[in-house]
Amino acid sequence: MLQLLLSLVSEDKKHIIIDMYGKHAKRMLKIASCRFREASVPSHERLAEDVVQLTFEILIKNIDRINYDPSSSSLAFPYAYTVLHHEIDTMIAKEKRRHIHEVPSTEDVHVPTVEELLDQRLVYSEVVAAIKKMKPIYRGALYLYYIQEHTVDEIAAELGLPVSTVYTRLKRGIEFLQKLFKGGRS
Repeated sequence: MLQLLLSLVSEDKKHIIIDMYGKHAKRMLKIASCRFREASVPSHERLAEDVVQLTFEILIKNIDRINYDPSSSSLAFPYAYTVLHHEIDTMIAKEKRRHIHEVPSTEDVHVPTVEELLDQRLVYSEVVAAIKKMKPIYRGALYLYYIQEHTVDEIAAELGLPVSTVYTRLKRGIEFLQKLFKGGRS
């Protein structure tokens, strides 16, 4: 992987990537693998390698903006780990959405009874009513993320907000729904 990464960077910056890769790639790989395993993402070893490579590609793309000093704990290291965690979160979300949309085999398909369909219709109308009670900023973030399947980065760009704000809105929207349904359906 290092050779591929080095082919993407100019000669005068290669020493930075070699140093950062040597000091951090194994730890990043371990972090990514652990996070994917905790999230029950299949093929977590392969995905961990992919996300570390992607992190270094982003670092290379932004290398001119990185204040790098190999003798100290420069700002490049926290930036690198921030990028890593962001890419891990994005990949976990994509993997989970991908597995949700997989079609089950016909043997696993359950044909619902009329009672089950009526219960589902009732739950659906309760969820819609709950979403209507939600503040528009949370409702919009949830809609873009779950219905339109935008990534957090795409939502942030579309709404002109920091990524952290989008995460906060998604979290608060979900917490609102959880609180509403834990307290009893409306």
